[in-house]
Amino acid sequence: GRPPWAVAPAAGPWGSAGIQINGNNNQALSNTILGACWGDARSGACVGMDIGGDSNTASYNIFDGNNKNPAASFVVGVHITGSNNQVTFNTVQNYDSIERVFEPYGQNNHIANNEVKSGVWTAGSSVHPDIFQVFGTNVAQGHIIENNYFHDLASQMGNLEANGLQGDSSNVRDWTFRNNIF
Repeated sequence: GRPPWAVAPAAGPWGSAGIQINGNNNQALSNTILGACWGDARSGACVGMDIGGDSNTASYNIFDGNNKNPAASFVVGVHITGSNNQVTFNTVQNYDSIERVFEPYGQNNHIANNEVKSGVWTAGSSVHPDIFQVFGTNVAQGHIIENNYFHDLASQMGNLEANGLQGDSSNVRDWTFRNNIF
């Protein structure tokens, strides 16, 4: 069940987060993060959790998009720029027109045993809902994505785009997807 507390929602410019981790060897466990973003996907977006350090653990958290309201839902569920992080046993639910659920950069991150459910896409929205998305010149290598359950979603599995459209795949490579249900 849902823990008896909730993390204060974040609002504001792109990159604001319900939980922000900018260090190494930290834990974010059993929190409820409510989407509370204002404006559209470009001017008032937020992230459920932003992990900028290495060797952190985010487990048993609930990311709730807050009543499927596109003006108050997550634009990114979990954003990672560090390496060797564990994102496990979390629930992402009730979002409307999310840009991406997981945006894992860095190296050797492990995303496992999560449930992503009840996501919708609003017609006419400017977003393109992906469960996984990375793009640009940032490194995204060696991730293991396993034992996750994705259901009741209006989205695609993902977009792993290396170095824009320039065809250089050296920065996005060596991902393993195993035992997931889409």
